[in-house]
Amino acid sequence: MGRKQTQEVGEHVEFAARLRLAVEKSGISGNQNKIGSMFDVTGAFYGQMLRGFKCPGTETGVKMAIKLNVSFEWLMTGRGEMEYCDTSDPVEREASRLIAGLPLEYREELLALIRASAKLQERTLEE
Repeated sequence: MGRKQTQEVGEHVEFAARLRLAVEKSGISGNQNKIGSMFDVTGAFYGQMLRGFKCPGTETGVKMAIKLNVSFEWLMTGRGEMEYCDTSDPVEREASRLIAGLPLEYREELLALIRASAKLQERTLEE
């Protein structure tokens, strides 16, 4: 009797899905060894992360988040926004944090309001 092939999946499947998404969006390509070396891990370890069998430690997770330009918290836990917000302006950081906590429909309404305000300001500056 032949062996039944199954897709093995580990306990870190949610991390694996976020990692695949971040790598895809970053445009990084190559084999497991090449991509793993970008994160200072072996290709085998990178492959185990992709299948959900391994999760990186903090130091490696930080390196991955930086290279992928994603939020460390999002990559490791799924909380927060995927994109890393790099701003030293405390008002922007606070606004981003508060907006991220709102329901999607409120965020969309707020974004529409901000866009309308920006257009109004542009018109005022042109006059």
